[in-house]
Amino acid sequence: MREVMSVVNVDDKYVYLSLMVNEAGCSACALAGSCSVKGEKGTLRVRKDDMKEEFKTVMPGDTVIVDLKHNEAILSLIVYGIPLAGFLIGVLIGYILKLYDLISFVLGIGFAGAGALFTKLYDKKYKIEVIDVKRATAQFWRSDNTNEPLNS
Repeated sequence: MREVMSVVNVDDKYVYLSLMVNEAGCSACALAGSCSVKGEKGTLRVRKDDMKEEFKTVMPGDTVIVDLKHNEAILSLIVYGIPLAGFLIGVLIGYILKLYDLISFVLGIGFAGAGALFTKLYDKKYKIEVIDVKRATAQFWRSDNTNEPLNS
């Protein structure tokens, strides 16, 4: 899924991106005010090391096109479903082996932890990739009131 985003901040290691939202479109939507598209939570953090060399010089205000190589429903199933399945499998193994309830519970927690570890390792293949950058242009004016830009 490709999204148009704006560069909010840049530091030594990360580029912070925010989703560009059309305010007119959001005001006409039936879900206006209840979705998370316009919130501060929509800020993504991309490592500069993972970006192509020509895109590492982005500045705040630049517009970028980002490829989010994931489907949110599938990722939710992976993140929540695998540890839950691990917990249930661990508890069922304890029940089948006729272990104490506490041991079955601990076994379930162990399997859930293994599922969470698997999820963390599997999740590394979903990276945010910057595809294109549109640079924000800025003009600097002379201080001697000649109304001529410096960068012309």
